[in-house]
Amino acid sequence: MARRVAITSLLEKYTGDADEVWGVNCAYQIQDRLDRIYFFDRPDLICPSFVEDVRMLDVDVFAVRHYNEIPRSKPYPVDDVVAEFGGVSFVCTVAWMIAHAIYEKVDSIDIAGMYSLRNSHDYLSHKANLDFWLGVALGRGIHLKMCGDTGLLKPYAWQPGRYGFIRQKNEVPSMQVLAAAHRAIDIMPIQFYDPHTLDEDELVILRKTAKTAMLRTILEEAQVSLGCENESTDTDNDRSESGKSEVPWKTHVSNSRSSANGKSDTGGVKLESVGRKSSCVEHE
Repeated sequence: MARRVAITSLLEKYTGDADEVWGVNCAYQIQDRLDRIYFFDRPDLICPSFVEDVRMLDVDVFAVRHYNEIPRSKPYPVDDVVAEFGGVSFVCTVAWMIAHAIYEKVDSIDIAGMYSLRNSHDYLSHKANLDFWLGVALGRGIHLKMCGDTGLLKPYAWQPGRYGFIRQKNEVPSMQVLAAAHRAIDIMPIQFYDPHTLDEDELVILRKTAKTAMLRTILEEAQVSLGCENESTDTDNDRSESGKSEVPWKTHVSNSRSSANGKSDTGGVKLESVGRKSSCVEHE
């Protein structure tokens, strides 16, 4: 019998009829039913009532490890999944969820309204990896249904969907701003840490100082790219006497784990888009 799984979030209620409904983080707050919850962040940082809420739900819970305060939590089978797919990346919880569905050989996946441009933080940083995993699903013959407001399996809003036949009038400045943002990120210290051992106050400071320095650098790089470098970007007082930003970076480096060589099937992909964003778009 065909097995159909829906992957949902807190952003949009799923109204389909999948056999199983999987939710990321606090999806239970709006979904009518859930069979699984996945969370890969520290439970105390997801939302204030998360631990107590999940304790009361009669669902399977997959996380980085088992948490005593969440009795039904279990470690995600990371070694098995990585061994199945080889040296590929998983940049967010939903990526792990899609990979888990593929690993369990489901027949169909519904994606319920997530990753739209309005949610730009996750959209911009996760979209490429999620599109990759959805492509792996298609390559293995899994039927996909994209429901609601989602930017997945679509071009970015500023990109033409059929390059060569359609162009975007502001394509060059759009690409210049994106390139400036990339250069700004590239010159910042990249600090990997174990979020499950870092003190909460340290984490808040780390994120705040990183964001302040990053935003300034992005503005400066964008102005250079667009020919506006003579305009000042200093709008606050967090510069030292030398003129350099004071960024008290702390390094918390976690040990990386080498990936086992695995297989990654790809096959013929047939895409057919129907409807607008409020409807479902099916791929198979």
